Amino acid sequence: MDVINRILQLLQERGMQQKTFAGRIGVTQQIVTAWKKGTSTSYTKYLPQIAQVLNTNVQWLLTGEGEITRQATIPKDSGLSEEFAKLFVKLTPENQKLIIAAMLGMQPDK
Repeated sequence: MDVINRILQLLQERGMQQKTFAGRIGVTQQIVTAWKKGTSTSYTKYLPQIAQVLNTNVQWLLTGEGEITRQATIPKDSGLSEEFAKLFVKLTPENQKLIIAAMLGMQPDK
């Protein structure tokens, strides 16, 4: 499996449309189509953005080795987890679903 196939696999697993993906990494849908067809390899300069949007790491995209999902690290004593939890519970269930979908890089259910 090559880089493009790994990207396409993650797009499918994340339920993200090609147009949405392109917008999030700052390219047009036509550029992503060119990557898919093999007529462009410009994706190499977007690998950090691609990895971030798909919640993976560049190493996995390039080699298929290691962890697929990037692990976020929050400093233990930062208080960010607690602050997030306090704000999250104040949201409506609909907005909670939107936040969760955004965090997972997915399209929310409509």
